[in-house]
Amino acid sequence: MIKYFNSNPTCKYFKSGNPKNWYINDSSVRAISKALDVSWEDAYNLLSSAGRKIYNVPTSKQALHEILIENNYEFVTLGKPQRGSSRPLVSEFIENHKSDTIVLNLADYFVTAIDGDIYDVSDKCLKSSVYSYWIKKK
Repeated sequence: MIKYFNSNPTCKYFKSGNPKNWYINDSSVRAISKALDVSWEDAYNLLSSAGRKIYNVPTSKQALHEILIENNYEFVTLGKPQRGSSRPLVSEFIENHKSDTIVLNLADYFVTAIDGDIYDVSDKCLKSSVYSYWIKKK
């Protein structure tokens, strides 16, 4: 089971759940694990199965998309920002989604937020831009 500790009021750090505690680029596995409340191993297996089905790698945005859509999430793209404006930062974006479960697509990175709490292994994501997201349908 994933253990949480709250050392930052805006970001709940959690151990990746990777059974070997290896440092690897597993943000898609962690995002699925938290969004669906499943173990790291189950999330990895879901992504692997989706990747095989669509002929893509398990850590791809497309594999993650398949799983979230199958689990009652809706995909929303923010599109290209208008000239002179920028994409919202995670910290800003979360302010408008305090009662939602969302999986954010950042630049080559995924993170889950539930009821305004961001779940990640560090708080580096707070200054990242949001490109698109999946939101749990109510």
